[in-house]
Amino acid sequence: MLVSHSERPRELRWYHAGPMLYGDWGTSRFYVLGLALFYAFHASFWYVFAVGVLVAAVGWAYTIICRCYPDGGGVYSAAKHTNKNLAVVGALLLFADYIVTAAMSAYDGIRYWGVDKEYVPYLAMGAILAVGFINYIGPKKAGTVALVITLATLVLTAVLALFSVSHLAAGWAEIVHPTQPFPVMWVSFVAVVLALSGVEAIANMTGIMVPPVTRTANKAIWPVLIEVVLLNIILAIAMNGLPASGYDLGKVPVDVYEKVEHIKEANKDWLASGSAATAEFAELARQQNIPVATLRELERSPELKKRQEDTTDAVLRVMAHEYVDPHLPRIFGWQFFGGICGIVFGLLLLSAVNTAVADMISIQYVMSRDTELPHVLTKLNVFGVPWYALIAAVGLPIMVLNIFQDLTTLASLYAVGVVGAIAINLGSCCINHEMPVKKWERICLGVLAVIMVCIEVTLIYEKPDARYFAIFVVGTGLAARFFTKTYPMLNARNRGLSLAGWAILMIVGAGVVIHFQEHITEVLQANVALLKNGRSSSNATYIMSSLLLMAGGTAATYGVRYLAGRVPIGASTPLPAGVPGGGLAVATTGAVAASPAGELDFTRPKVLVATRGAPRLVEFAANYCQKTRAIMFVLFVRQVNVTMTGTVAAPSVHEDAQALAAFKSAEEICRRHGVGMLPIYAISSDVAYTILDFAATYSVESVMMGVSRQGTLIRAIRGDVISAVADNLPEDISLLIHA
Repeated sequence: MLVSHSERPRELRWYHAGPMLYGDWGTSRFYVLGLALFYAFHASFWYVFAVGVLVAAVGWAYTIICRCYPDGGGVYSAAKHTNKNLAVVGALLLFADYIVTAAMSAYDGIRYWGVDKEYVPYLAMGAILAVGFINYIGPKKAGTVALVITLATLVLTAVLALFSVSHLAAGWAEIVHPTQPFPVMWVSFVAVVLALSGVEAIANMTGIMVPPVTRTANKAIWPVLIEVVLLNIILAIAMNGLPASGYDLGKVPVDVYEKVEHIKEANKDWLASGSAATAEFAELARQQNIPVATLRELERSPELKKRQEDTTDAVLRVMAHEYVDPHLPRIFGWQFFGGICGIVFGLLLLSAVNTAVADMISIQYVMSRDTELPHVLTKLNVFGVPWYALIAAVGLPIMVLNIFQDLTTLASLYAVGVVGAIAINLGSCCINHEMPVKKWERICLGVLAVIMVCIEVTLIYEKPDARYFAIFVVGTGLAARFFTKTYPMLNARNRGLSLAGWAILMIVGAGVVIHFQEHITEVLQANVALLKNGRSSSNATYIMSSLLLMAGGTAATYGVRYLAGRVPIGASTPLPAGVPGGGLAVATTGAVAASPAGELDFTRPKVLVATRGAPRLVEFAANYCQKTRAIMFVLFVRQVNVTMTGTVAAPSVHEDAQALAAFKSAEEICRRHGVGMLPIYAISSDVAYTILDFAATYSVESVMMGVSRQGTLIRAIRGDVISAVADNLPEDISLLIHA
């Protein structure tokens, strides 16, 4: 007999979901305001206001998505109802968004700590590695820490807004209307739409929200939405008063200063009347509606450049120093409020890194369970974390941060992912006529989807780095999907042809690298942090071309062998079938006994043994059950520390070799002792809770556990299972610990 039980706990309340959403959505404030100032200077308010309107509209749209998809309304889950291929592309774009979220949040978090820009990328990479270690062991208290940091951020931001009130008049007096041509204004608007980031998070939470999901989602979305939009507008007015308070930021947007410097560096004879710079200055003057003479005279001192960079990267820290610190006493000569703001805001951004890494792991795991990505991404470590997926979730942001080391470039990479994912989600919901939405709601969803598509097209056209990044992520993901889903189903001839095409692509890529070796070396040396010195960048091109040639050669060899019929193709082996459901609490039970299962007498005493396969513990338990004439329940808990999005096939006992081996060993021990045994296989993110749940469900007389082999530090970070069970076990159930 095999009994399967699948359940997805719905325990997320609105006051839990709200802070989690704020941790994703609210952190955009720390760089959006500075970027608006970077691109538009005193016209920045109007861009922040326009983005606020768009954020409010998209937030409203996601209340509809949450209502219609109570089991998960993220782009991957929602778009699957329209087109599976579109859902995969949307998930890959969201994955790209999370990659840059981790990189940019780490970068800006370190900047908020006041670290010089020269050292920020390296410390940010170290911070991502630290977050990766934390996720490797799957700590239980990360959510609590994030909640504390979020509450501290809300308090500090409220104090900053209060002290900024006196600067609103000066800020409003400085605000000007944009005067550039519409295409230029549109590009500047697109550059700050990353305030939309994080809205997908709430849709992914609906599968674990307490019912009714619509009410829970609305109560989580609207307070955060109102706070984000209104406070962004207030702070956008106040930050324009920085020059009036004595904090000089120059005469024009920082973006214009940088473009002027680029023109002068590229044209050493820019002073000459016939120089090529003349036309470039004229075009820039036309775009920005600034006199050519003003542009040619622009110069900025190192001090001005530093102030502009600090404002772009950490504008709220600057405002705290300028608006609040002068009104508070110093402590040991330290302006404490600005420093505290920098530390707390930086910690919140690093908390966003942790969330992004967890979300990347989740996307890879869920798509792998759906056989859209290689099955190896579901392989769990001892703490229940998919460790191959973790490597990608940590390595890719570090790679991005190693190449792109300024906030404006990272912002364009960021936006291309999140905007694309939102566009696909809204568009899919609009054309899905099975969704229970009113006609006017469907029209509004369609209009918003069109706006998102226009923004995405602009980003891809105007931002080459974002274009190539999106192509890399989506292309790599689709290639992995092909070799996971389609390639195993092909016959020998088509396998050979596909490998031959792959070989040609790799060999051509190697040829391009070799042909443009000098240029690629210069680019690597200029842009990649770890390749700036010595011959490291030149060596990197050799390594790159060698790897491409090796991959192409291997693919060509197997392709020829398939086409020549030298490699027989057998029937494809399907992946083990999972238990239907979305479960972080999935249990499979079956009866095995020394005598036939039907002869088990459940009126006899029952002992629950929680084990991962320790023979000595089971032997001890079997002796105990033999003496007390008890039935032994052997509980194997497979810990899965992954946030599930939507419905996904949960792992089955038949694909868990360790569990099968543990049950087989326990069965042999029980047969020797003549003890009846009932094996239980459970999947859970909380081992202690699962043990307590089954102990109560089966009314056992005692629970037996082995001493944990984990170190003191890891137990302190993750929590000790034995202590958690002992603290919450009912008084009528005894706990026996086998050392």
